Amino acid sequence: MEIDQEVYFGVIPGCLDIFTLSYRCFGCTWVVRGSVRKITGYWFADSQDEVKAKAGKAGQLTGMRLARCADVKEMYDEIRRQQALQDWGKRSRLSIKLILKDPWRSVKPGWYVLRSREPYPNYVSAIRKGRWFAWIEHVAVCETEQDLHSFISAVNTEHRIQLTVLKNV
Repeated sequence: MEIDQEVYFGVIPGCLDIFTLSYRCFGCTWVVRGSVRKITGYWFADSQDEVKAKAGKAGQLTGMRLARCADVKEMYDEIRRQQALQDWGKRSRLSIKLILKDPWRSVKPGWYVLRSREPYPNYVSAIRKGRWFAWIEHVAVCETEQDLHSFISAVNTEHRIQLTVLKNV
């Protein structure tokens, strides 16, 4: 027996696109089977019309119901939660070639937090540097100073260390 499903589409403005680190329109499609929602596609663009065009090109707009903004926001928040979990758990080793060149060659062993850029939003990475290795232990997207402090606090808790934010002198 096939379960009835409802298909939804919606677009909202002002969502962080983590691929461009800019605030753009976000749109997504999802199905509801019983009480379970499953996202079937999502897009970012500079306007709501562009999002609709991308969804249409992907064949996702046939038979859709228009979703409430609050529901689209919930879908966006769920995608961000899943991305944050993936970022937190993904660990990678820097190449030995990188470690043997400056600036890493002259950096003392220890823990470091690097930002992709100064203004928010940005990416931050917690890096554990040894003499012959460097591991990117955690990555996150930070939209605010509070996000940065939460990231550092989580790194401190998980690894039982005491990283702090140093202000420019």
